[in-house]
Amino acid sequence: MCDIYAEPCKICGELIPMHLGDFETDRAEIIVVCPKCIDNKFLVNNIVNSRNVVGFCIWLDEELNEKYMIISLTENAWKNRNFNHPNLAQIIKFSETYRHRDL
Repeated sequence: MCDIYAEPCKICGELIPMHLGDFETDRAEIIVVCPKCIDNKFLVNNIVNSRNVVGFCIWLDEELNEKYMIISLTENAWKNRNFNHPNLAQIIKFSETYRHRDL
């Protein structure tokens, strides 16, 4: 079983369909940034640097060529990062960063 729900983008509030695998990650353990906001380096850096972020993954919707950022706030969310992604048909992991520095 998986947790399927809509998570708002941390910047603009747009709802993103999300998939959290096997209920292993709580919804409060991640932050989502939508394709419209992911290129706003200033705001994304503020989010990533203002919290105790463990890491983040960039997921690519191959159909629309749009990127989503899923930020892990806990080691548990990071451990389950391969199962915590946008709930889209043609999604692939584009990149991941563990214990980041500024973007």
